[in-house]
Amino acid sequence: QEGIPVVCRCWIGISMRCLSEDMPGWVCYSSEDMKHWTSHGMVLRADDFPDSNPYGAWAAQVVEHHGKFYFYVTLDQKENGAHKIDVMEAD
Repeated sequence: QEGIPVVCRCWIGISMRCLSEDMPGWVCYSSEDMKHWTSHGMVLRADDFPDSNPYGAWAAQVVEHHGKFYFYVTLDQKENGAHKIDVMEAD
């Protein structure tokens, strides 16, 4: 409807990659206009997940379901480097 303001904030998360190709975690940015971005820093680290290589963070996806947020990630296992999927839950 005309006259009703719409407020939208875009959030993106990025796997943090260092020059050594190690990825210790995921950083988050937000924007209200897709031109100016605010960094919210690292939101999760690979070593927040049990039995994970502290520099083995890969792709991630956040999903909301019934008021809870699920952060699905792909990681490298600490013992053998094999890839795995894990999830962190928040309200």
